[in-house]
Amino acid sequence: MAHRAGLAPYAVFDLPWVNVLQGYFLIRALPAGSVRLYGESTGDIRVLPYYALETEPDKSFDVLVNSDSLPEMGRATAAEYLRTIRRITRGVLLSINQEAMARVAGMDPQNCVRELVEDVGGFVAVSRHRAWMRHGYVEKVFRPA
Repeated sequence: MAHRAGLAPYAVFDLPWVNVLQGYFLIRALPAGSVRLYGESTGDIRVLPYYALETEPDKSFDVLVNSDSLPEMGRATAAEYLRTIRRITRGVLLSINQEAMARVAGMDPQNCVRELVEDVGGFVAVSRHRAWMRHGYVEKVFRPA
């Protein structure tokens, strides 16, 4: 939908096995040559493994969207992601995540993005609203300080 609305270039970072599904769908749905898979050099829509996020240049993203991710990682990993996001984002971080801090058997409670951002520092909260499309989720916008 973003591509069809003229929003390009952009990148999708995710688990490698999820990239396979994302890449397949996008290649089938969009005009030929639009999608660039990991290791390729052409295409406005890059489908990349999560670890490629670290190699992005400073202040290279206008908007970074995080959904269903930071609460589910280990706290140290999530904090490192936020440091990278702060470095590569020149605009804003839009977080669409749950804040229930749900417990998973044998694990710590899930993270709360607001608390993670406060702990890591270097962000200014811009807005916070209930996510009307997803019960129990919150949409938060942060700007790197």
